[in-house]
Amino acid sequence: MSRVIRRTSPARGARRRPGRSTRAVGAAAIVTLLAVAACTPPGHGSTAPDTTRSAAARPTSGPTLPPVPRASTTTAAPAAPTAAGSCPRWTLLAAPAVNAADVTEASGLAGGRVNPGVWWTHNDSGDGPRVFAIEGDGRLLTTMGVSGAQAWDWEDIDIGPGPGGAPYIYVADLGDNFKVRQTTIGYQIYRFPEPRLGTLAPANLTTTAQRIDVRYPDGPHNTEATLVDPVTGDYYMLTKQQPAQVFRIPAGSLLPGRTVVPTELGEVDLSDPNSGSDIPTGAAISTDGSMIVVKTLTVTWFWPRPAGSSVGDVLLRQRPCPAVDLGSGEAVAFDASGGQVATMEEGAHRPLIRSRRS
Repeated sequence: MSRVIRRTSPARGARRRPGRSTRAVGAAAIVTLLAVAACTPPGHGSTAPDTTRSAAARPTSGPTLPPVPRASTTTAAPAAPTAAGSCPRWTLLAAPAVNAADVTEASGLAGGRVNPGVWWTHNDSGDGPRVFAIEGDGRLLTTMGVSGAQAWDWEDIDIGPGPGGAPYIYVADLGDNFKVRQTTIGYQIYRFPEPRLGTLAPANLTTTAQRIDVRYPDGPHNTEATLVDPVTGDYYMLTKQQPAQVFRIPAGSLLPGRTVVPTELGEVDLSDPNSGSDIPTGAAISTDGSMIVVKTLTVTWFWPRPAGSSVGDVLLRQRPCPAVDLGSGEAVAFDASGGQVATMEEGAHRPLIRSRRS
């Protein structure tokens, strides 16, 4: 079926996260940000065996009718059906509490590529520029400070090809619930090589990030869901609104020291028929590029990606699999094998919820 799309202004609203509506950035960050706004002129700116604790399997929630993706035209493009048997089934594998006291508001999650079985995460606004490496059983392996970066409102983390094709960690400083960053401090993406931790990782590491500035073509946005295509190296962003706008930055435009303007590809409707409107808070793609996942406030959507298809075409023109409940939280990631998917909740000592493909 097709539905008429009413285009709205760039300032269209987004449903705010429960418990966070009045603190899109930390209190100190709000004061600083508004001060900057007052004095800054515009324009600147395969399933792998589990080796950790296991838990009794639980079934996922019942199927939810997949939404119809929307394209950036007056009517939605015909939605291609998902291939029979291509939708994954997930079973709870483990949900250990994360023992890192400094991880208090996990906002993004990425499965290690150089370090299979390791999960990288970071805090939401209010923390400094640092990332944490977590073992699958919840143990903190290392804390890595990121020099050359600021942390206004870090919202997602990905691992994908960087310079020379090496696995790089990408951190999205794209949070902007108050829509004030476009003409003040701007938006940034930071990237740095994923370090090899080895068997005895030091408690603390430091790395230096490349900074890529982002300026939307149609005004400010609040973006919390990003992914890096392992096939092309292109960077994708889904804005936190309903329907979500999908933006793309080609790999060749991800140049440090430059301001890049992403291209809007269209809109994707992530409505959950059971709960109404919903908005994306995290996204990821498997290492081989064959499966895309988007986490919303209530459910998780998967899209099998046919060989030769672009990420944008899959999101905008292909129906996702029926929605599943993989746990609360806003972050989502695949492990290096693609056989596990994990989500992580906000708060101190919250669980790292890992599910196995079955």
